[in-house]
Amino acid sequence: MDNSLVRFNIDSMAGELSRNISWNAAQIAQIDNGIFQIAMFNGAFEWHSHGEDKLFIIYKGSLTFWVKNQGEEQEYKLSHGDGLIIPADMERRRVAEEGTLVLTFDTSGHAGSHGTGPGQHTHDF
Repeated sequence: MDNSLVRFNIDSMAGELSRNISWNAAQIAQIDNGIFQIAMFNGAFEWHSHGEDKLFIIYKGSLTFWVKNQGEEQEYKLSHGDGLIIPADMERRRVAEEGTLVLTFDTSGHAGSHGTGPGQHTHDF
């Protein structure tokens, strides 16, 4: 990160995200080697994993994560103010209430570390 201050408004950024796709994200800032972003989740997302740890903090709405941990499927119900750190390579899936806003941080080096494909989009502000 350069020597610039980064000021942002989460509600304003959230207004730019679409409820019409399963998830989309807006990069808030790059912090050292990580990306801090806001994402909107809508409905279900399939089983997947990432090569880095990922932090999720629920800003608005609610969602349920299922993770596969040492062969056991575990369920985590999250709502406003709850957070979850999912370790690298741990399989997970989720179902979100429509319009759930989530603050995320990971070290993948790019916004929207799920990639962009049908029903997914990232914004840079």
